[in-house]
Order: sequence, then C-alpha cells, then structure tokens
Amino acid sequence: MHIVFALAALITDESVRLRVLEAIFPKMHVTATPTRSIDDSFRPRQSSYIFFDDALKREPVYRVTGPPHSEIDRCAAEHLGTLARSNTREVRVLVFQWPGFSDQFLVIAQYRYLGALPAFACESIVRLYRTGLDRVFDETTLETTHHTVVNAVRLVDSRLHIESDLGGGGSHLSEFLAFDLSEAKFRTEMRTVSVALNRSSPWQNGAIDTLQTS
Repeated sequence: MHIVFALAALITDESVRLRVLEAIFPKMHVTATPTRSIDDSFRPRQSSYIFFDDALKREPVYRVTGPPHSEIDRCAAEHLGTLARSNTREVRVLVFQWPGFSDQFLVIAQYRYLGALPAFACESIVRLYRTGLDRVFDETTLETTHHTVVNAVRLVDSRLHIESDLGGGGSHLSEFLAFDLSEAKFRTEMRTVSVALNRSSPWQNGAIDTLQTS
C-alpha cells in the first residue's frame, strides 16, 4: 500500500483547514494539537509482504468537541462497557481545491472518538466532503466496519482514487474506490477489492489483480 500520491497540491494553509473543519463540524469547538501525531500503519499477521500504510500519518491532528450528529457517529462515540458517549473526536484531514472551483474544497477526513470503545461496525469514520469555507455541499461515508486506515489517496484532474481498509467474517480487505468529481459531486465510477486477507487461509492472501466495476 502507498501513502498519499496526488498530482493536485495539498492545501496546507492552516486558516483554510480550520475554516473547512468548522464547516464540516458546525457549532463545534475545533482545536489544533500540534504535539499530537497519529500513524495507524500496520503489517497484518496473515502476510509478511503486505503493508497497510496510513495516508494521513503526516497530517496534523485536531480535536473537535460536540455531540455526535449521525447514527454512525453515535455508534463510533459509544463505550460498549459503560454505554457512555464521547463528544470529542480526533480528526485528521487532507484538503484539496475542488477541481474547477476556486472557492470549494475536497476534504478526506478520518476520525475516532476519544475514550470510546465502539462496536466493530464503527471503529473509525472516514468521510469525503465537498465544502466551501462555511458550508458542506456534498458528502459520502466510506465503509466503517473494522476500519483502521485510509491506505492511499490520488487526485488527478477530476478523478479521485482512494483505498481504505475494512474487515469482517475472518477477512481483512483494502477497498479501492474511484470517484468522478466533474459534476461537482461524488459519482462512484469503480468500487472493488485491491487486497484481501483471510485469517483462516493465509495462502489465499494477496493483491487482487482484476478490478471489477461496481
């Protein structure tokens, strides 16, 4: 797996990143944590030659405080032992200019809730957003079941390619998704599995050579 490889320049201006986060999490408190870093890269036990990289490992970590605002967020915020819910997320983002729009942005965000012990169905949330500086125009949530890392991001012209892991039923996968952004929304062109690991059958583990369109 690979870290971020994008032919579009990342936006690193901190004022823009903070305003985009405030648009994504309206009426919530957003705080940068400059001494905090997160790297969830890992090499699965089933295979010595497959590496799940963390495409956001070099990105700053922000704490966003406010109540969970969706069903999947409420799931991710819950502690299964106490049934209490956290209100604090640790968020990392990649921010790009939305192709063809000078005042809109493509945001890849991943976050977990501090102090939560959620079900496997919602361990970590990864969402894609089309935003302005003060509002969200469109968003889509990637699979959250046994999700740990965004493995790779590539933005070329109006095409976004992203790989994100998931699992369940004794398997660990990396899912490849291709989005067409030319219509100012997330239109899925392809969705397939690029890496498949089976805990019970290690000789079947490896990369998938043939891509299947959705």
